Amino acid sequence: MRARVMLGAVVALCAGSSCIFPTEQDNVVYVTIDSVTIGSTLRKPSPTTPLVIPRGVEAIAYATAWHKVGTSAQALPTVVFVWSVADTTRARIDGSTGQIVTVNPGVTTIQVAAANYDKLATGGSAQIRVAAPLEVDSVRPRNVRFGATVTVYGVGTDSIIVADLGAGQLISYPFSATRDSLGYARQTFWVPPPATSDSLFFIGNDLVGFAQNSDTTHVVQEDIYDPNLTSPATLDLTGSPPFTEEPALLFYNPALSFEKLARTQTFGADWFHLLLKTGDYTFVLHSRASGGKVQPYITDSLGYNTSTGKYFIGHDSWTIGPASHDCHGLVFSPPEAPSESTVVTLKGYTAGALDLVAVYTATGAYTLSTTSGLVQTVSSIAFDGNEEDGTCRAADTTYARAPLAPPFRKTLTIAAPHAIDWIRFHVAAAGSVQFQMATLPSVTPDTAKDLDLYLVTVPAPSATALVAVAVDTSGNLSVNKTLTLAVGDYYAVVLDYAGVVTPYELCVGGCTVFPAPAQASRGYPRRARPRIPSGP
Repeated sequence: MRARVMLGAVVALCAGSSCIFPTEQDNVVYVTIDSVTIGSTLRKPSPTTPLVIPRGVEAIAYATAWHKVGTSAQALPTVVFVWSVADTTRARIDGSTGQIVTVNPGVTTIQVAAANYDKLATGGSAQIRVAAPLEVDSVRPRNVRFGATVTVYGVGTDSIIVADLGAGQLISYPFSATRDSLGYARQTFWVPPPATSDSLFFIGNDLVGFAQNSDTTHVVQEDIYDPNLTSPATLDLTGSPPFTEEPALLFYNPALSFEKLARTQTFGADWFHLLLKTGDYTFVLHSRASGGKVQPYITDSLGYNTSTGKYFIGHDSWTIGPASHDCHGLVFSPPEAPSESTVVTLKGYTAGALDLVAVYTATGAYTLSTTSGLVQTVSSIAFDGNEEDGTCRAADTTYARAPLAPPFRKTLTIAAPHAIDWIRFHVAAAGSVQFQMATLPSVTPDTAKDLDLYLVTVPAPSATALVAVAVDTSGNLSVNKTLTLAVGDYYAVVLDYAGVVTPYELCVGGCTVFPAPAQASRGYPRRARPRIPSGP
């Protein structure tokens, strides 16, 4: 009899197509929105941030009904869901399938309930954001200098291909474009001259426009290292590189600025103190300043005299840079053709510090980079086995290890534009010495090549100037001279006047078989380029 009563109670709870058991009361059932398929991507909603659905992209929402059992929950099968949306001006949703149709940009809420648990069961909800393919929410920070970065936040901002602030186009920061699991993106840009304070202008995702909803970005017309005219900005290159994807790149900033000169200024300068580990290095300064001269150089010792307004180097120091190749603290300023880029390579540098200064007479943007290793500017032109020979100090070291005396013959390489080679040798007996030099075939046309040869006496410690015994700046591709030399030590100095990498051959003491004389270079016209006032 008792079994019949219990069976009758169970049957009484069954009606229509559903059967609710006593343990499945509505007040212990709740619904969650688990995921939304947007296009072909499955994304999970956030309880705090709207899920982005680009306008025009197909989307379907999925839900699960749960039954509370003590402190845990069990998913309920065969539940019929009913979908709705709070603001139909933003989106619409199919009540039975959960398919979302986007309408207008903005934020709304999609809701879902279990049809057969509609009394006390808790429904589910999730915020969605209907968005255009590219929407800028904000640009931060609001105040920047040249050489600093701004990050653009919003929807699709990882697809921005052009970004401007006023008159200046921003430079994309490598590997910075990202998008999170909700569909929000970001991308970082350097701010170079001539950017000005303005709202961000962008092009991307087939859209062009201004970031109307973002605050104006205020640009200070000085770079992040200014002022560094009379004292240097320190760049510590001994730590971790800025880009894990490019570990050889120790420093890179393409958005630095030669600032506007005051009325009383005839020149300006940017000065950097570089802290380095032992190793090989390539330094590049590429100037985009127009209408003036830029003279960058690297030295092992630099100071500034506030009373005279001039830079000075140490008593026994060296410099490397266009028209600045000082030796043992003595000026050596051979003329060189103008160039937008300065490339300096150092092999086997011992840990310490170097100074880089760029003296300029016109404002504009420039790029500064330091790379670990010797970087070939032309893949087929390799560095020669005589590196490091870019300073007379390096030539002294090489000479101390293996003294050179005529006759000798070397095949060498100008492997970076405007590079210089110093070769030290000793003349044991006074008399005639023949000098031969010629460029060798390479990928660069002969008419672009232009090497100069200088023969300089090694200065005594008390010397006040370098003495050039002979100079050949004829512009020919080969040199053949016989000189009468006294006993002593000399430097044979080969300078790349034109800024064109090339292999060449040098013979001191006479070689019976040597490359034939070549035609004169038709490169840059020859004219002296005196050092910019206030150089070392």
